[in-house]
Amino acid sequence: MSGQRVPPDHGSADLTGLLVRLHPPPVLAAVLDADGLLGGVQGDWPALLGWSAAELEGVEFLSLVHPQDLEAARNLVTTVADSTDAHRVELRCRRRSGGHQPLSWRGVGDPGRARGVLLGRMLHLDEHRFEQLVAESREGVARVGLDGTIRSANSRLGELLGVAADTLVGMRVGRLVDASPRISRQRWIEPLLRGESAVTRGTIRLLRPAGDSIWAHASVRAVRDANAEVEAFDVLVVDVDWLAGRRQQLELARAQLDKAQRLARIGHWYADLTTGELVWSAMVYEILGLDPDAVSPSADGFYAVVHPDDRAAMIAWDARTDLPREHRMRFRMVRPDGSIRVVFEIGSVSVDERGHRVSHGAIQDITERHEAEQAVRESEDRLQQVIAATQDGWWHVDLRTGETFQSARWCEIHGYRPGEFPPGRDAWRTLLSDDDLGLADARLADAVAARAPNFTVEVAARHRDGHRVPVLVRGHIEYDDQGAAVRVSGMTSDLTELRSAEAAKEQFVSSVSHELRTPLTAIAGTLESIMAGVSGPVAPATEQLLEVAVRNTTRLRALIDDLLDIEQLHEGTLPLRRERLDLTAVVAETLEDHRVLGAPRGVTLHLEVAEPGPVTVVGDRRRLGQVVANLVSNAVKHSPDGGVVQARVLPGPNQVRVEVIDAGEGVPDSFAGRIFERFAQADPSDAGGRGGTGLGLAISRELVHQHDGEIGYESLPGSTVFWFVLPRV
Repeated sequence: MSGQRVPPDHGSADLTGLLVRLHPPPVLAAVLDADGLLGGVQGDWPALLGWSAAELEGVEFLSLVHPQDLEAARNLVTTVADSTDAHRVELRCRRRSGGHQPLSWRGVGDPGRARGVLLGRMLHLDEHRFEQLVAESREGVARVGLDGTIRSANSRLGELLGVAADTLVGMRVGRLVDASPRISRQRWIEPLLRGESAVTRGTIRLLRPAGDSIWAHASVRAVRDANAEVEAFDVLVVDVDWLAGRRQQLELARAQLDKAQRLARIGHWYADLTTGELVWSAMVYEILGLDPDAVSPSADGFYAVVHPDDRAAMIAWDARTDLPREHRMRFRMVRPDGSIRVVFEIGSVSVDERGHRVSHGAIQDITERHEAEQAVRESEDRLQQVIAATQDGWWHVDLRTGETFQSARWCEIHGYRPGEFPPGRDAWRTLLSDDDLGLADARLADAVAARAPNFTVEVAARHRDGHRVPVLVRGHIEYDDQGAAVRVSGMTSDLTELRSAEAAKEQFVSSVSHELRTPLTAIAGTLESIMAGVSGPVAPATEQLLEVAVRNTTRLRALIDDLLDIEQLHEGTLPLRRERLDLTAVVAETLEDHRVLGAPRGVTLHLEVAEPGPVTVVGDRRRLGQVVANLVSNAVKHSPDGGVVQARVLPGPNQVRVEVIDAGEGVPDSFAGRIFERFAQADPSDAGGRGGTGLGLAISRELVHQHDGEIGYESLPGSTVFWFVLPRV
């Protein structure tokens, strides 16, 4: 121990031995010198604090005192050194095993010999502290003198007897207790006076001043003075009915706790490491798979069912000596039947008020939860593998907290290392131009307004080095019960390689189209000349072959024309001859030119005009006729045999709407998002049967947009309407 020196010998052994003989146990005696060192240590130090006399010789008394009691202890040491007056103080002193014990200390000085006498006793409550302690007790408490007179009583005892507590003071106990042999002095008092019992207990009948009586459970304990002589008795009285109710409540609470622990698969345990006592709850046995009738709780029995790979960690923790300490562990148990369970244990080791090292805690079977967590981890691993294979970046935004997450691939797409991108729910907005930001905001706002779960937008994001990266963003929106968006998650795909491939494809198609146009024109001219008889008469069989060649040449020229048109529209170089024209006349002429298309299958074309007279717009007659022709030819191809294709011209105050309606099977939902894209076909395998290049609707959309209009469709099985709207002059 710190602060240990050798104190001078002042006959301390004789002096303290005399103190021990004069005072009944337990007593702690020592001589205290002017430096505050202990000498002549005798008495019950080992029993009360755990220190042997040899360990305390020469030890500074203040080193044993609780830090909060040091000032009072210093006053005691000063008194012992400087005054012959007795000085009494209550101090908490340190136990050898840890913790502190409250003790009453008395010191008497001998200044002439530069020493003093120090005497310690177990702390007893005086009358004032006793009254404070029992004032709010739910049990009736009284202190009774040797003559049987009540010295003090709490309010609860007054309630039990039906009177104010003050009226009980000075009253003889005999007036309040049924004078039967069961409460005789011989049964209740004599064993306490002789020291045969520390407490006597039993059931008595209390006589209430009002004339009735109640049954109660009573406990009586002797109060002893400094010389261990009995000077009074403390009486504790509990209403039997109230006690039964409390017991019932306790049993109910225990039953509820047991039920909750069974539902949660939680068991508890307690161990007194000083005495070796060990207690397991019933659920601990069940979790371990042990029979409580055949197996007694033991550390070895517990270690025996711990999985061999986890056993060493458990043993190592139990072998530690630091106090206090706590642990939280997850480990596996191998039951006697061979089944493996995963458990979670939380426990602690500390020193109790007796100075004993005790360990207690709880153990829970979490096998199902562990398996679920393992399944989630495996699912997350598979998801990460899939995401890695797609080369897409994953992101998440919590709209309530502002918390964000970007995967490593997302950061790579935008030129950042993981963790470098600025935090915050709006940081991504800095990556977009004003136009793209407006588009992204609009798509998200539209989805939220419709409570749609998903949205898609294609934008160009700014790379960290400054260049733009084309990306496709697919988002998923999560809503709360009130319909407010709370989280948005999604994937970002880098379209750089796709766009490069598309550009290369377009360049290839453009080059091929230009290279094919000249020889194809020559072939078509040659075929027409042969059929006209320039080289002589043509045999009928040869004429049929030439007609097939001319039809296919015409289709090939139309394809090349479409390819060149879409290229010029994409580049913005297609020339338009704008003029004032009657749109009704354009539609009528186009229908007349295409009646022959439906004739082989009995499909007829019908024009409906909602307003007589011309409907004037400004545009290119040939190109607007091309839009109508594309819509009509599509309608004819998808109409059933004998069906009707209807065209409508619907003028309005500021615009005119043209509709082409067929009674076909409708547009598949899976095709809806691509219907106006280049080379798009609902059933590409049928292109040869119905004809078509997949460019007609894409060209129509671009031509309508070039005329400041809009194009779209509505489709149901049996009725599909393609429409476009142009400004009206």
